[in-house]
Amino acid sequence: MDRNNRLPAHVQEKRPAFDWAAHQQLAAKQGNDVVLTTAEEVEAWHAKNARQRIRYAKQRAVINERDRRVRRFWLGFGVTVGVVFLGVLGWLVWMAWMFLSVIGLGVLAFPILLAAAGAAVFGGHKCITVVQHWH
Repeated sequence: MDRNNRLPAHVQEKRPAFDWAAHQQLAAKQGNDVVLTTAEEVEAWHAKNARQRIRYAKQRAVINERDRRVRRFWLGFGVTVGVVFLGVLGWLVWMAWMFLSVIGLGVLAFPILLAAAGAAVFGGHKCITVVQHWH
């Protein structure tokens, strides 16, 4: 099939028709393309590809099984660590609540005032001037 029919008429006259056989020979020399000449070669090529697909499917099955086991382990491990963390956090909150209920909230007034004063002194004044500031 002549692929030059898509080109303008003045270009079609100057350009030769596409030579498919020459293209296949050139590709075979460059090693970029598969050139099949007989029906046996085509069948052998299809059989080789089928074997490769089967081998790849087996490899993917093994990899997927290993990934499933690893995910199951780490999810179980993460759930265990999460439950322990939440338990410890709950225990700490309960201990803090008990401590505060015993000593009363009046004792915490001084540390809270000290933290508020520190926040006002160190965190209250921010200069965001980009060009120049004079303070």
